[in-house]
Amino acid sequence: MQWHGLAVRAGGDQKIINTLADAVEKVYADPAYHEKFAKMGYLKIGGMTPDQFNQFIEDQGNSWRTSISASGIEQQ
Repeated sequence: MQWHGLAVRAGGDQKIINTLADAVEKVYADPAYHEKFAKMGYLKIGGMTPDQFNQFIEDQGNSWRTSISASGIEQQ
């Protein structure tokens, strides 16, 4: 599994965050974007708002922490 996203530092300027989110949404709305990535084997899962992406990152971290802990893999 693989995902991509943009991140800014914590406490970043909300105006800049909104500008980036709007720009990404415009690209994401373009069918040519999805056609190009589909040719590389990517699946379209839908865009996320900044808040949704933050929650996604948190959920992924929790999920992987649980899986790694359960596997017995030691931190190096």
